[in-house]
Amino acid sequence: AMVGQIGAIASAAVGLTSTVNWLLNGILFAVSMGMLSFIAQYTGQGDLEAAHHTSAQAIWIIFVFGVIETVIALAISPVLPMWMGASQEIWRDASEYFFIVNCPLILRGSLIIFGNVLRANKDSKTPLYINIGVNFLNIILNQLLISSHTTISVFGMLLSIPGAGLGVRGAAIFWVAMQNPLVTLKGMKVKPEGKLLKNCFNVSLPLIGERIVVGCGDVVFSALVAGLGTLSVAAHSIALTIEQAFYVPGYGI
Repeated sequence: AMVGQIGAIASAAVGLTSTVNWLLNGILFAVSMGMLSFIAQYTGQGDLEAAHHTSAQAIWIIFVFGVIETVIALAISPVLPMWMGASQEIWRDASEYFFIVNCPLILRGSLIIFGNVLRANKDSKTPLYINIGVNFLNIILNQLLISSHTTISVFGMLLSIPGAGLGVRGAAIFWVAMQNPLVTLKGMKVKPEGKLLKNCFNVSLPLIGERIVVGCGDVVFSALVAGLGTLSVAAHSIALTIEQAFYVPGYGI
């Protein structure tokens, strides 16, 4: 809503590449579900040592997938709006927005993966509290940097706050996870366990495939809308943001 007050070009720049971010997030979410399934089984069986050992392996998944996705995202950011067929007037803003949002992508991976690790260890409230707190911080910073009283041209990249917010969330979830006795890396010799990681990945593989197929479909859909012009992209972006509120409860259940 705050970006929408700036105008259609700003809304279009923010919304154009959102489906690509969904694709990147979806892969991280799918991988985290493999971890969640194993950890939840161990926790349910009362084997807390195995649950802790498996939870600690999440750091490797975050590092590997986070680095790979970050490199890909930053590499394609200059040309992504052009690939999606957007009007040239939003290329620069959309590229900068996508680049900034994905600079802390490895921290976004921490939010997604450690969030599910905590849930598997019977703590579903902490990720909620972190997101609530950081969203309030985002609103305050947005008001300071992109309100109508701010000279956008002076501050340059007006779209930097969403990326900063995601980074703060990721850092916060990591700090909280390290305080959880079943997740913390303190006092542990953490080295990659190939067999364990392979098992988690194999469980995640069908969901990864599903997320890639659905995500690519969303990207193609957005590219088709982009061909209709900036105003259509802005309308599409606003509608998608509103729509999310209706299917998020299903994901929670």
